[in-house]
Amino acid sequence: MPLWVYGSLLTLNALVCVFGQLPASRLLRSAPISSVSFLTKIGYALGFLGLAFFRSPWLLVATMLVLSIAEICGAAVQVRFLPERARPHLLGRYHGLFTITEIGRAFSALFAGLLMERSGGSSVFVAAAILSLLGGVVLYFAGVGHERGST
Repeated sequence: MPLWVYGSLLTLNALVCVFGQLPASRLLRSAPISSVSFLTKIGYALGFLGLAFFRSPWLLVATMLVLSIAEICGAAVQVRFLPERARPHLLGRYHGLFTITEIGRAFSALFAGLLMERSGGSSVFVAAAILSLLGGVVLYFAGVGHERGST
């Protein structure tokens, strides 16, 4: 792929996220966390698989739109989980522990690079799709527990 395609996809993602986040947050402010989280992870998986296998710039644009919409919709419901569920006196601790996810993001680039070197670029997107689906299952069950009111 020409580099302009890659740059265009990143720009598209940024623009969709910037302009779509507020409307998505308003639209989904009372949506069920479980089902929306799971559906957004399906969107992530479809987006990652499209990035892995499509070679047409227009199909890649469509793929990035799916991925970007999944990103903003997922963020809109997932950020509600801790504030709605945590006991007030533990909320700060939960948010502090939540930042540990940044450590995972820091190491994921290393593992993605190693996987790409060993198995090719598409393998990284396939792995991301699989991890997205697994994360969707976890989020679904966490959301169901939240919606039922269990701890």
